[in-house]
Amino acid sequence: MKWKQRTAEELDPKLIDKYQLSPIAAKLFSLRGINTDEKLNFWFNATEDDLADPSLMHDMDKAVKRINQAIDKGEKITVYGDYDADGITSHNDHDRDTEYSWGRCPLLHTEPL
Repeated sequence: MKWKQRTAEELDPKLIDKYQLSPIAAKLFSLRGINTDEKLNFWFNATEDDLADPSLMHDMDKAVKRINQAIDKGEKITVYGDYDADGITSHNDHDRDTEYSWGRCPLLHTEPL
């Protein structure tokens, strides 16, 4: 596999100052195409209403139906996940949220490759 190095123009110094970005943050935003006042403002000030509708994911209705069925029948629910940044974050959110709504659900982490 050949790695491709991303390149991007530096952010406007006015934007760096306005959003008080460190040099590394400015570089990362630039590399990811978040390089205008509008995009940076959205990044820093987005609300829950700005998120994509999770019900649009393929077969989400089937997943919700099955989870509700398990809850109604008192079945155990296990959630599998991985060790990358969003996996760890979602596990933390899952652990906190399910404790309040379903009781404790075990988390099983997959081993990193």
